[in-house]
Amino acid sequence: MTARGPETVDVVDRRVLEELLEDLLGNVQTFERFVADYVALWSGRMTTLDAALARTDLAAADTGVLSIRSSSIMLGCAYVATISDSMLAAVRRADCLSAQAWLPELDAAGTEACHELSLLLVEETHRSWGEPEQHP
Repeated sequence: MTARGPETVDVVDRRVLEELLEDLLGNVQTFERFVADYVALWSGRMTTLDAALARTDLAAADTGVLSIRSSSIMLGCAYVATISDSMLAAVRRADCLSAQAWLPELDAAGTEACHELSLLLVEETHRSWGEPEQHP
């Protein structure tokens, strides 16, 4: 069910992150909290989504996928959002089996995005977001 090859798109589009920070009027603390929350909540979101699909709770599955999709778009996690779109289409067709088939790929892509976001947060604690790197 691969929607793209891993080499075709960055896991996290840094330009989107910088636009989000700009939209937050440069509030780095709010920005970093949003990124950290996305990472910290990933596993729980997947568990909740899996459970909703298992019990055929289409409303809960729809809400869960939309939440993942919107926050992924805001953070530049395009591949996660693309998988979410496919999963959302299945949920809205009331096709829980197809939606469940997307879970492993969604989880893998989200886990990879969370890893990348975590690395970016650590990297950026040493310099300001949006400022070019300075080399000696």
